[in-house]
Amino acid sequence: MASSTTPPAGAPSSAQGRHREALQAFEKATRLMPKYRSSWQNLADTHRALGQATQASRAASRAQSLPSTPVSAVQRQ
Repeated sequence: MASSTTPPAGAPSSAQGRHREALQAFEKATRLMPKYRSSWQNLADTHRALGQATQASRAASRAQSLPSTPVSAVQRQ
């Protein structure tokens, strides 16, 4: 698991324009830590970058439904 100071797993790929690779990493992150808001927001952003509006909207809605919690707190749950 990433610490609270390291970027999410898909962030380097996303920053380099490798959105499909980032998408896989963020999908995995949401499966591993489904209550971590940032993973869902990153997934939404990546879907948006790929022009996948419906999936982006779903992931963004899920992100908004979760509290903003540090990754260290989510890992303990």
